[in-house]
Amino acid sequence: MTNPFGESFPSDDPSPIPPQDSAEATDRFVDKIAVAPVGPGRWVRHVRTLSIMNVAQGGAEILAAVGCFFFALLLPAFFAMQKAAPNQAGAPMPEAMSWMAIGVYVVMGVVMLAVGITRLVAGLRNFQFKNRYLGIAALSLGMLTIFFIFCLPTALALMIYGLFVLIDPDVTAAFDARRRGATVDDVLAGRAKN
Repeated sequence: MTNPFGESFPSDDPSPIPPQDSAEATDRFVDKIAVAPVGPGRWVRHVRTLSIMNVAQGGAEILAAVGCFFFALLLPAFFAMQKAAPNQAGAPMPEAMSWMAIGVYVVMGVVMLAVGITRLVAGLRNFQFKNRYLGIAALSLGMLTIFFIFCLPTALALMIYGLFVLIDPDVTAAFDARRRGATVDDVLAGRAKN
């Protein structure tokens, strides 16, 4: 078998790369490098994604609130059927307990509705790079969904991601530029001046 590199291997050469002028090397390779376009900071582009996710989460929380209210309306009928059942084991549930269960579902519904509406409004406002503090408040209020378990995991993930986005200095500058009159297109293109 013959050596395709001739008598010696390239690794045998003590200096495989010939010395070059650094400017010449840069000019030679600069055309082959993909340069990222100049624009806003990397987190600024996430504001719209976060806003859409906030609107979706707010919609889910509003639906959960409607479910809580609906269930609170059905509980009296459920308790009446349970009381009327002839073959019931044990003593019937006290009347105060049924009212307490209804009250718990109403409170859960009110909390979920308030958080959902706040999130929905914050998402719509943040989409236009307005009301950054409302977005932070909505993300933080989302932790109140611990009462309704199915919204908690997404609310927690959204809060962590959202706080990374909304607390970033470039995002803060983008919201400030928008407040001073820059257009959304200018903010997204990085043309808004601080």
